[in-house]
Amino acid sequence: MHLNPLTFRTIGRLAFTCETGIHVGAGGEGLYKTPLKIGDMLLIPATTWKGAFRALSERIIKSMRLDGVQSTLRELYYEDGGEYFRIDGEVLKEHVNALREYLARRYGGVMSALRQLAAGNGELLREIEGLRDGESMCKYLFGRGRTLLQRYLAMLYPITSLYGSQGVAGKVRFLDTPAKAYSYFKPGVGIDRKTMTAAEGRLYIIETLIPQDGSITLRILVDNVERGTLEARVLAATLRYVESEGLEVGGSRSRGIGHLELQADKSYFRVLNLSEKTDLLTMLKQLASPASWKTYSLKQFIRDVLAG
Repeated sequence: MHLNPLTFRTIGRLAFTCETGIHVGAGGEGLYKTPLKIGDMLLIPATTWKGAFRALSERIIKSMRLDGVQSTLRELYYEDGGEYFRIDGEVLKEHVNALREYLARRYGGVMSALRQLAAGNGELLREIEGLRDGESMCKYLFGRGRTLLQRYLAMLYPITSLYGSQGVAGKVRFLDTPAKAYSYFKPGVGIDRKTMTAAEGRLYIIETLIPQDGSITLRILVDNVERGTLEARVLAATLRYVESEGLEVGGSRSRGIGHLELQADKSYFRVLNLSEKTDLLTMLKQLASPASWKTYSLKQFIRDVLAG
């Protein structure tokens, strides 16, 4: 629902080099661990990219100074089968009053968002329309409407608003990345956790893929991340980290594979501003011609588009 209306669209190209090789697992039988590939091409799926970026953003937001509802949501945030915020139990007890007060003060805005989240479900919409004030709304959300509350909170917290959650699309999306590659086979042994030594009879082989020209290009879409907001600051900090430290993707990273180095001079972002009113035909023409959008280097994108 955050894409309605679409106000900003960004297409990014992040160029990486990889000398360590990559193993994005596709399973395997017995001692042999096979990678995900198409013919002689490695494939890094969008879910792998999203997982790597999301994990990094989660670490970053834990180190940020937050206040108000964002501080509360950070305390309540966790991942467990798609449920992202604790709305039961001991962790909630010290935060429930602050959260209820926040929601009640914003009764009109919360109700508008709930209607969007319930769109197409007539029964649910009727329940929502029966909530006449902040008190009745909070009672419902912390009772029968807990699923709606989870989805609403996901719209507020940068990690879930950027990368998505159940029922809420993320503002940052990644495309699958194919690249021509050759294989090498990396042997390994299992570790006995009791003795912390090599375990007998647990030799295995990991097929690792190295891009033929050493390069991997990620395409990334960013929609409606507004300059200076907390989610923009989190995304900016994530990109700065990737620029300086690189990115770890795939499995078996503790064995020295899966490290990517960003080539900032070969990376760029193209941005289309649709916030100004224009007719539908003009907007569609603009969307279909990304080569004409304003182009930013990585540093310019962080400074001029995301930073406050």
